[in-house]
Amino acid sequence: MYSRGVRTGPAHFAFLALLAGTFAARSFAQGDLEESRPNLAIFQDLAFRVGAMIADSLGSAPGDSMRVEFRPGGNTWFFEEGVLRGVAAKGLEPNRSVTARYAAEVTLERSTVRYADPRSDGFLGPKIVSRDISLLLTVRVVDRESGHFGLTRSFGQSYQDTVRYADIDRLEQPVTPVTHGELPSEGFFASVLEPVVLVGALAVAVLLLFTVRS
Repeated sequence: MYSRGVRTGPAHFAFLALLAGTFAARSFAQGDLEESRPNLAIFQDLAFRVGAMIADSLGSAPGDSMRVEFRPGGNTWFFEEGVLRGVAAKGLEPNRSVTARYAAEVTLERSTVRYADPRSDGFLGPKIVSRDISLLLTVRVVDRESGHFGLTRSFGQSYQDTVRYADIDRLEQPVTPVTHGELPSEGFFASVLEPVVLVGALAVAVLLLFTVRS
């Protein structure tokens, strides 16, 4: 069969199939991961869990309230709302009243974002890393009715998933250092393997095409 003076045949179809298969595999892998949530949103979810655990630990009665103070001042804004929502979800009303039954002091001990194990998501897939976000809070609660400590405890929560390396800038807040983590090195072989495979596939396809044509 001829088309505009160029001979076509099985070799041409093999060439096209190889190219199509290579780039289709890459495109499929690129869209395989779900959209990852920002680090700040995950910190708030972890704080929500802690708030719920605080309320459960107190065994409060319906209608009870709790005044919450966060320490150190100015460094806890990124999780405060999560803690308050978690407390409220369990029926314990958070407020700033000095007459609240419970007086709580929530201290930030540690918050971390870690990325590790850079790799490709399958053959010709996007570069991905493991993400680990953790939050550790120490909580002291005084029961004003009894005058005793109702709770003195540390609460740690963590979250692990896998994210695209290229998405990390989007997952972190540019002006919020607490949402940043140190980027792991991809390594020499990880950085050159994919381009070598792509160039090799093209070279083989072109060689096949011109070998058969000659």
